[in-house]
Amino acid sequence: MLYSTDLTNSRWQYIVKILNDQRKRKYSLRRILDTLFYLNKTGCQWRMLPKTYPPFGICFYYYRQWTKKGTWHKINKALVQLYREKQGRKASPSLGIIDSQSIKNSAWG
Repeated sequence: MLYSTDLTNSRWQYIVKILNDQRKRKYSLRRILDTLFYLNKTGCQWRMLPKTYPPFGICFYYYRQWTKKGTWHKINKALVQLYREKQGRKASPSLGIIDSQSIKNSAWG
């Protein structure tokens, strides 16, 4: 691991089941995901990625494909559930709260 945003082995084992892709690549899917998590956490521009990550074009391609296919949503949901379970909570929340003040001030209200 080079950065704090890089996937741990346990998280990667959880995600690799979702991806279910055994194809050989020049850049591993794990490294591409590490790049996407780094971008998300730091707010870095695509073209300003550190050289330790794969080229931004490849990472952006996978991001777009995973977003279109719903894979990115599945990965996010799986990681949230894993985190909740490790905290001793149910995988899915059982309650949601909406702040009426937020609703009133929104563009829709």
